[in-house]
Amino acid sequence: AQDTQGCEARLTVAPAPAATVRIDLLAPCHAETAILVTQGDVTGTARTDRSGALQLRVPALSAQPVIGVRIGAAEVSASVDVPEAEDFAHVALQWSGPQALRINAYEFGAEKSQFGHVWSGAPKSPSRASRGSGGFLTKIGDGTNGTSAEIYSFPAGQAPARGVVRLVVEAEVTKANCGRKVHATALQSSPLGGLRPTDVALSMPGCDRVGEIVRLQNLLQDMRLAGR
Repeated sequence: AQDTQGCEARLTVAPAPAATVRIDLLAPCHAETAILVTQGDVTGTARTDRSGALQLRVPALSAQPVIGVRIGAAEVSASVDVPEAEDFAHVALQWSGPQALRINAYEFGAEKSQFGHVWSGAPKSPSRASRGSGGFLTKIGDGTNGTSAEIYSFPAGQAPARGVVRLVVEAEVTKANCGRKVHATALQSSPLGGLRPTDVALSMPGCDRVGEIVRLQNLLQDMRLAGR
């Protein structure tokens, strides 16, 4: 990823707890620049700081994930071994522009705003998953500019309880999306390995309903956990 002398972007990836990956990027000639971060089919736009640095922590979506970063026309990538990733199930949602979408995970019968309701307003932490007690949500992007992604990760291979995680995708009706079609891609862990993508297009209500929440039914399948 070399454009001019001294402008080489340096990407370092390392395993972190709860089957996550720490991403460190230094791109000295690309301060405060939007860059694209990819892992398989999941993509999100992040932004470097004033020194051209970026630090992110994302779930490993496979046991040997390859993390790619695109800065303008230049691309750098690196792989890392995260064997415990096989204990985790994931769902992801990604979209472009101001679509105002969100994943809601209701763990083991939790209702809205209760402790087991995991969403962008209560994303929980990877340390919770390290204990096997619940999942966590990761967001890449600001939800408005470029490509945004939300990823919900649950330690399915070490869950102590038998039960269901109910998964619901919601879209908020905003001035930017009212009366238009919202396009998104949902991805979910497949029994055969990897994440299976599903493209969706939803016609949003008219602009007299700004502020309302629309549920995208059956876009994600609930996680059914056998327990240990």
